Amino acid sequence: MLHLAHGENPYHSLKVARKAAGSDCVVVDGDDLESLDDIFRHGDSISMFASEPATVLLKRFFKNRKKTLHNLFVEELERRDQPPAIVLWEEGTADKRTKLFKYLQKNAEVHESPEVDERSAMSFVSAVFKKHGLNVPNQTLFKFVEIAGLDLHALEQQAHKLVLLLKSEGRIELTQDDLGFVSRSHVDTIPWELMDAMAARNKKKALAVANELMKQPGGDQLVIGLLRSQLRALYLASRSDLSQDELSQLGLKPYTLRKARQYVRSFPRERIIVLYDKLAGLDLGIKQGTMEPELGINLLLASI
Repeated sequence: MLHLAHGENPYHSLKVARKAAGSDCVVVDGDDLESLDDIFRHGDSISMFASEPATVLLKRFFKNRKKTLHNLFVEELERRDQPPAIVLWEEGTADKRTKLFKYLQKNAEVHESPEVDERSAMSFVSAVFKKHGLNVPNQTLFKFVEIAGLDLHALEQQAHKLVLLLKSEGRIELTQDDLGFVSRSHVDTIPWELMDAMAARNKKKALAVANELMKQPGGDQLVIGLLRSQLRALYLASRSDLSQDELSQLGLKPYTLRKARQYVRSFPRERIIVLYDKLAGLDLGIKQGTMEPELGINLLLASI
């Protein structure tokens, strides 16, 4: 029995992997293995309390830097008439170009969990609150996801925090005022707020969001790096000559592409190029010591 669970929704793919492996599985961290011994030692041995070998839950094996192990793993499986019970789980999408993936695609049960979008994240959070008999208006739900991000594990943790808050106060409906208790799970959820402000040419809001980001360690490079990434996404999204597959090969994930396309009308390609050039000049000035980071970023945003 061979399984592979992977994809851009690690929360769901891990659930799939755990269900396939069962509660009595042996967990092996594959990202730092030096040999295959730990995998097959567990998969081949039978304890005095079990009638068959234990199922191995092999985590992050695709991320192991010793790529020769991948090939040895495939060779060992090919040598056997009956493969051992191994469930592989990847935190992200497994590299489909590898010999290992191609072997599993032909010989294993493969489950790929798609990337989470806003709608599915909102449905997930809504279900968490409904399970506890609590109501969340759609606008509040949307704002909750916008703040907390799309990581389902983080969303679940933040939702449970608000469930405890509402129950402690004897309330059954979440309000936007309660969202002040929600932690941002990823700093990279903020730049879309920055893009909102830039698209609307709202300089005051853009400066406020950027200055909030710059409170982080290395904040100036964080803002520049994220703006560079966002502008690149906008430029690629504006290219009607690129197919979905080509955009994916260029590293533009479906969620990022959907978000970028929301801003394309507000950012003609010429404007994107001008902003990108200004950003590159600012980055160079900061690195050469001729421009003070916070001042440079504020001047850039004031020019929108």
